[in-house]
Amino acid sequence: MSGVGTIIQGIQANALAKEQARSVKAQGREAEKISRREGKALKGVQRTLTAASGIAREGTVLDVLAQTAEDVELNALRAKFGFELKEQGLLIAGKQALISGIGKGVTSIIGQVASFGAIGNAGGSSTPGPSPLSIGEGTRLPAQRFETRV
Repeated sequence: MSGVGTIIQGIQANALAKEQARSVKAQGREAEKISRREGKALKGVQRTLTAASGIAREGTVLDVLAQTAEDVELNALRAKFGFELKEQGLLIAGKQALISGIGKGVTSIIGQVASFGAIGNAGGSSTPGPSPLSIGEGTRLPAQRFETRV
């Protein structure tokens, strides 16, 4: 593969990773919303059952409701954090692919340029006549004449 092709592959891999990261981030937001919604429903059921049972909302019952609220929040944050980790992993992988593609591509291009230079220095120049670099010191190039037509 050519050096430019390798660089392009790195750019494409980075773009794909960014798109996947955006998707994972959206999934994380949705998982957080679902967790909070389910938690609100659970807290509502607990309040309803507590009220229906005639138990005063203080002491142990109040502790249970408070613990439920904490658990709901922790679950939502865990869901969000898990997806954020996936997102960051994808972004890092994309940047690594980009850097790798650029590095390999530039190395390939430098190698191609170097091999071309070695051919030119070995006398294998494809242009007829002396190489521009082989003109000796003190050699004058022919003067160019410009004619004006009236």
